[in-house]
Amino acid sequence: MIGAGLYVHVPFCLQRCPYCAFNAVAGHQEFIPDYVESVIAEIGQRGTRLTRRPVVSVYFGGGTPSLLAPAQVEAILHAARRSPGIRDAAEITLEANPGTVDVARLRAYRLAGVNRLSLGVQSLDDRVLRWLGRAHSAAEGIAACTAARSAGFRNLNVDLMFGIPATPAGTWEDALQRVLMLHPEHISTYALTLEEGTALAARASAQRDRGPDEEEDAAAYQQARHTLQQAGYRHYEVSNFALTGRECRHNWSCWHGAEYLGVGAGAHSYLRGVRCWNHARLEDYLAAVQAGDEVCAGQEIIDVDTSRRERVWMQLRTDTGVALGRTERQSLQASPRFAVLREAGFLTWYEERLCLGTPGWAVADSLGVEVDAILEDSRHRKPRITA
Repeated sequence: MIGAGLYVHVPFCLQRCPYCAFNAVAGHQEFIPDYVESVIAEIGQRGTRLTRRPVVSVYFGGGTPSLLAPAQVEAILHAARRSPGIRDAAEITLEANPGTVDVARLRAYRLAGVNRLSLGVQSLDDRVLRWLGRAHSAAEGIAACTAARSAGFRNLNVDLMFGIPATPAGTWEDALQRVLMLHPEHISTYALTLEEGTALAARASAQRDRGPDEEEDAAAYQQARHTLQQAGYRHYEVSNFALTGRECRHNWSCWHGAEYLGVGAGAHSYLRGVRCWNHARLEDYLAAVQAGDEVCAGQEIIDVDTSRRERVWMQLRTDTGVALGRTERQSLQASPRFAVLREAGFLTWYEERLCLGTPGWAVADSLGVEVDAILEDSRHRKPRITA
């Protein structure tokens, strides 16, 4: 499942959702043809930088990648097959928003090479969708899932969001049950968060809207875990549930330290121990590619400490946990802070792997920070000198 990946960022959206902090632009679809040509050129320029080729997964994220015409997606994949190369059995995912696709368009994406579809349904309640600023209705969300099946997709993800303020009791459970009736192979659940710089954060700051409630979020999360696991979905990562064999290969590889090349405005790459990121502004990205200049706006060398920190944080979020070396295990076992977490059931050992206990899933990120802090303290603790 682990191998090099290619990420293609598509920043275009019909409108900007008030909670969105991704690198996206509303409108400006007139730039799409030039953007696609620039992405193709960037792939040609940087495809050989992956040390492991060909890639085992391609992911079109956004933004709204389904605003690209199927022929444009096909052209990008054709460029990627030349370099860095794409394995025949590669997972190729396209994110799509309901309301931007129909059976004919989805069938054309399938013919272009896309074999996994991720639908940003978010909610099946029209009141919630309006509050979130989504452009589609609940009926369009269901129709998009049905259209995906008619188009031949057998690997479908549905995104759902919980923790929406002032929603009626039972809304979240109803959404889970209705999505289960659509039988997607994969379901991603995310809590609404107030990201700095978003319209939603500004509204909450001005007290025009109540922000998410932590207790309600925790209850909704536990409800999702119970409902989806009872329905046969493996809770393989904090936010992700999948039927057997339908885990997202692209994300799994990234969580486990695989190389990936990111192309497009604002895309990040991880190559040869260095993380770099492209120019985020659409105009800057296009100008750099067209001039033949370096598209990366900055980079970070991933040193030993950073590598450990990210390994612990990302892999602890998965159901297989994080493999630790003998010295790391000994450091944790000797820590009173760690003992408290184990006794409370937040963390558990499975052979040489540290895993989340049942109550730990809801606070995985905090646990990752604490585990890393314990390991860091043990590295810098001076040995005791005895007579």
